[in-house]
Amino acid sequence: MKKILYTLVLLVCVTSFGQTAEEYYDIGLEFFQKRENMDAISNLNMAIKINPNYAEAYSLRGTVKSVLGDGYGAISDYSKAIKLGKLDCYSY
Repeated sequence: MKKILYTLVLLVCVTSFGQTAEEYYDIGLEFFQKRENMDAISNLNMAIKINPNYAEAYSLRGTVKSVLGDGYGAISDYSKAIKLGKLDCYSY
């Protein structure tokens, strides 16, 4: 019984903390759509940390930075997205 309980606890822990870059991106997009921009940035940062070549995450983060008035940050993120081959357009 202890082995089963231990296995279940371990499985829950591993699956809870193993979010993918795509999952962080999706959460970031949801926050952006709800205009919770700082939470969007945090999740997009995690997506980029996991996958530094995630063009869509740079593109969306650029849009969020633009909305927040960070023009230089937005240009930097848009430039990275273009270098990686994909620049998407987002709006509220």
